[in-house]
Amino acid sequence: MKIAIPSYNRAKLLVDKTLKLLKDFDNIDLFLYDKEQKEIYEAEIDNDKVNIIITDILDLGSRLNYILNEYYDEGEEVLLIEDDIMDINTDLSKLCEDGFRLCKEHNLYLWGISPTNNSFFHKEGYSTDFKFIIGVLYGVIVRKDKDLDVSITYKCDFERSILYHKKDGGMIRFNDVGVKTNFRALGGLGNDKKNQRLTKELEAVKQMIQKYPDYVYQNPKKEREIKFKKIKN
Repeated sequence: MKIAIPSYNRAKLLVDKTLKLLKDFDNIDLFLYDKEQKEIYEAEIDNDKVNIIITDILDLGSRLNYILNEYYDEGEEVLLIEDDIMDINTDLSKLCEDGFRLCKEHNLYLWGISPTNNSFFHKEGYSTDFKFIIGVLYGVIVRKDKDLDVSITYKCDFERSILYHKKDGGMIRFNDVGVKTNFRALGGLGNDKKNQRLTKELEAVKQMIQKYPDYVYQNPKKEREIKFKKIKN
């Protein structure tokens, strides 16, 4: 298994959060934008297990496409994890082992976790039907298929969930596993100013509804959010 972390302007956050969570793991690939970013991160990271890769791709959605559908070999098991994960409510190593094993058993290629860390909303066990796979932590068995490339960066985890369902008919989701993270932290997508981010999210909602009308609708309570429709496998 390889571990992939896309990051931008979050060197100290990465060291303080996600890399601490991954202290017992090898094969950590850190995907950065350019040489300037590499210098910034190298000044903060004291870990010879981290392999830094310059992508020359600033847009997160495009960088994720490169990571998941181009960089790794066909069939490679890749854990994609964001740079600001503080904690997880289970053993991460076993979770990954179970996730990839269940994907193979069910002939699926994407696994993930609950979008909330609130145990009140958790359900025991895993599911294989169409569900939202949040982008903070998920596993993919690599296929170099362009029809899995996302195109709407600010809702790319929603779009990825749809694309994998359309291709495979489902995904593995552990409905009782959640992570503690800092949503909309500075750096990364959070590098946009507040008003810029809102504008981009609203545009992404519009694009998602236009592109996937059978899958999504706008959250009537929060204009910057979309929700999934119930889809039969």
